[in-house]
Amino acid sequence: MTLFSPYRQISAGSASGSIDAKMRQMVDQLVSRLIGAFVRAFMIILGLVVLFLHIIVGSIVLLLWLIIPLFPVFGLLLSVVGWVPKWF
Repeated sequence: MTLFSPYRQISAGSASGSIDAKMRQMVDQLVSRLIGAFVRAFMIILGLVVLFLHIIVGSIVLLLWLIIPLFPVFGLLLSVVGWVPKWF
């Protein structure tokens, strides 16, 4: 399957007869191929965006997963130094 294959393999088939019927069949195939290209391109772009967002969120979660075990140590150090948040 290529980018410009007819969408869902829907095509007008082959036409025989007058020039009008052949032109109508050609336009139908062109429209079907354009719709197929648009849908496939949209899905590729959407997949790349979702993949990029997944990489960003995964990186943030990984960093938090590595930093969270250090929070009690930082809290202990801050309490020894005497720092208290303003809301207390």
